[in-house]
Amino acid sequence: MPVTTVALREPQDLAYPRVKTHICVYSSHNPSLRALARALFGQQAFEGRLPVSLPPLYPIGHGL
Repeated sequence: MPVTTVALREPQDLAYPRVKTHICVYSSHNPSLRALARALFGQQAFEGRLPVSLPPLYPIGHGL
């Protein structure tokens, strides 16, 4: 079964190399969670880039 992680606070929360799909929100406040839900259900595009590198997994600027 596919697994997706969601970082609600820091990009370092994504340090799960066995998971292939990660989403960064950086906030657990309602506007951010509503935007996450819209994106998950295809009502809004995912956008953005990592503001830091997560060696050895992702370089700074990684994203869609």
